[in-house]
Amino acid sequence: MTSKSEPPSGEIRGYLELHNTVDNHTWVVPMTGGHHVVGRSPEAQLVLPGDSVSRMHAEFVCGPYGRWWIHDLGSTNGTRLNGRRVNAKLLSAGDAVQLGDYVLRLRVPSSPGVQRSTIPPPLEDEAPSTVHRSHTPPPSSRPPHLTASHLSSIMAFGRDLMRLEEETERLRALCRFVVGPDFPGESVAVVRLARSASPRIIVGPMHHDGGTAVTELNSSVLEKLWSTREPVRSASTHEIGMATSPSTLACLLTSDEDRLVVVYAEVPSSHNSEEWLTLLALLAEAYQQAELVWEMRTTVRASAVIEHELEMARQIQEGLVPASIRPPGLDVAIGFEPCQWIGGDYVDAVPMPDGRTLLAVADACGKGLQAALVASSLHTLVHMAVDAQVDLRELMERINRHFCRFLPPHSFVTMVCVVIDPRSGEIECVSAGHPPAFVVNGTGKLRQLQSETNIALGIDPTHMLVEYGRLAGDELLLLYTDGLTELVDERGSTLGVDALGTQFSTIVTSIAGAGVRSMQGRLAEALHVYRASQMTADDTTFLIARRTSKY
Repeated sequence: MTSKSEPPSGEIRGYLELHNTVDNHTWVVPMTGGHHVVGRSPEAQLVLPGDSVSRMHAEFVCGPYGRWWIHDLGSTNGTRLNGRRVNAKLLSAGDAVQLGDYVLRLRVPSSPGVQRSTIPPPLEDEAPSTVHRSHTPPPSSRPPHLTASHLSSIMAFGRDLMRLEEETERLRALCRFVVGPDFPGESVAVVRLARSASPRIIVGPMHHDGGTAVTELNSSVLEKLWSTREPVRSASTHEIGMATSPSTLACLLTSDEDRLVVVYAEVPSSHNSEEWLTLLALLAEAYQQAELVWEMRTTVRASAVIEHELEMARQIQEGLVPASIRPPGLDVAIGFEPCQWIGGDYVDAVPMPDGRTLLAVADACGKGLQAALVASSLHTLVHMAVDAQVDLRELMERINRHFCRFLPPHSFVTMVCVVIDPRSGEIECVSAGHPPAFVVNGTGKLRQLQSETNIALGIDPTHMLVEYGRLAGDELLLLYTDGLTELVDERGSTLGVDALGTQFSTIVTSIAGAGVRSMQGRLAEALHVYRASQMTADDTTFLIARRTSKY
């Protein structure tokens, strides 16, 4: 069950950099929502033409923790992550996903230093920003040509960035390098460019000697950089007849769909050359590499915390699934398959002191450790109530009151409980916001038990209504979570309650004499066939029960 508080589908959660290895074309697309199918079919959200890509090749899925997964959809040529073929894998910063002739890299929240196929219009020539600089030229000892020491300094600069955890400090270090002894910068600033907005200085300006003179940003340089995403330098002084005017060098640092961040440096006209522009580009590349490493560090740290929580949740959840169920007079089988993110499903069969058995299936809202802890508390509450010999109505009302007091806001639990007397077949059923239980006889006739009568647990303390009935000797009972009914096939169609009931009825009639474990296996297989290569977004949990002649 998913939480009510998921991010809106139109929210941009990252940017996907795509590179066609055949024509060397690179572009960037925003990732809105949490699900993107990639393939050559026009029906795919992201269309990649060419026979090397299957019609529906793979999908990017954003999990409940904001982490992206790549999932192959049964493609012909497969999906490769960093050179290895994968089926479903969690993505980390910098991972290369290869789909045929295309290499895709996910950038969250931005994609540093990449070109785009769609070039936006140049910036409007609005009121220019200014930087402060000194008109005194840098010391004459600065060489006009590059030496090996300059490259060594850039390598050392890149290593220094690995020690600066704050992004602003890394940008300041970049500016200090440009006006320091290893680069001929008179002044430098980090400038943000945005569509239909004036350039904005976000770090700096800094000057080689602390001067305070004012100069305008070169709009033509910024417009060219906006349109090309390539390093840009202003026209040389002999072309414009200004021997003493400083020259401008500018390089891209990061970019996304509507915004660029660039390093903007003024140098003496004697250093306005491709050599020094290349050195600035190398400096920008060192910064980009450092940002990628820091992004990966952040991702790894966050992933480590999440993985630890998921492992704890996984252990809790696995501990709640009964390993062996042999209630007197009943044949019971459980099907359980957790999703990647660990849900809050709970399934149980609890013998009662009076000889009856309580069968329960529940689904806690949300994913991960919180949902697993709710399921664990539910397990404890159920067993305590059974030990206290309370009736089914009181059991459900106690649990509901507890969850109303202690569940976080917007959280709830759906649950169905059925108490069976194996001798008489008499049953009691309470469903709290849960999908209806099915009863099927040997001829395939299907009926539903109570549904939509009581609200989910944890919303409002209320009285629970009980349904009374009987389970005949040839009838089977199916309890399940919405992880089954919300399965999605390759066409995007949801299975639904009616189709699940029909499928279960077909299985019962086709192997009428088989045990419930055989039916559990057949139902699990049918669910796998339905979803095919689609990634499951929720746990799939169900319980099948039938009375036996032995008591």
